[in-house]
Amino acid sequence: MSWNFLLNPELPSSKGASGKIMISPQDGAANFVFRYFRIEPGGHSNAQHLHPMDHGVSDTYGRAIVHLGKEQYEVGTHDIVYISPMEEHTLEAAGEEPLGFLCVIPNKELLKKLEKLGLTRIRVEGLFLLPLIHRVHLAGQVALPGGFFS
Repeated sequence: MSWNFLLNPELPSSKGASGKIMISPQDGAANFVFRYFRIEPGGHSNAQHLHPMDHGVSDTYGRAIVHLGKEQYEVGTHDIVYISPMEEHTLEAAGEEPLGFLCVIPNKELLKKLEKLGLTRIRVEGLFLLPLIHRVHLAGQVALPGGFFS
């Protein structure tokens, strides 16, 4: 599968990275934005940065070193990463192949509206604990403080 036709010019503060918004509010998605990114070998996403929204990343091609705060994980195809709000992070391509990944974030305009109302996070019963325990899902395992569990 080739995603080349979807890519925008290189992103600021990144190296060899480009991306494309796949689904957004313009498509009727009121609560989230679904994006695809490609990072060339030796490249990385925006330099270690943080923002007030959480997001999920799914590796679709290649391998990556994911920096989350002071921790780092090596991930590959079909691995999933959760990035907490205000957590410094960056992804870098590992190996000789490009890295391709999908990234889901909340709708930034919705977040701004909620912030004006004094609400910073929406919690869905039974799901709000997920960010507290899941860090990186590696081919059927979940990395938790203290080790990996199936």
